[in-house]
Amino acid sequence: MIFTNQLDFVFWKYEGTGNRNTKDIVWIKNLYKDNLNNLINNYSILLKISGKKNINLLRLKLEIFNKWFIYG
Repeated sequence: MIFTNQLDFVFWKYEGTGNRNTKDIVWIKNLYKDNLNNLINNYSILLKISGKKNINLLRLKLEIFNKWFIYG
């Protein structure tokens, strides 16, 4: 499936039909959870963030999971 832009892909992913009637809070929650999931699965980004925050990877993942459940 080919999408003309990222926005079309987002509508397809969360609506299935491209329908834009979903409430904003649902969009935000879904996008936030997807971004956290991508972050957890990207080791190089985790290393950069842990170096910048001066914490180990386990502690960083724990913080991310906590945010996941708060916003999920």
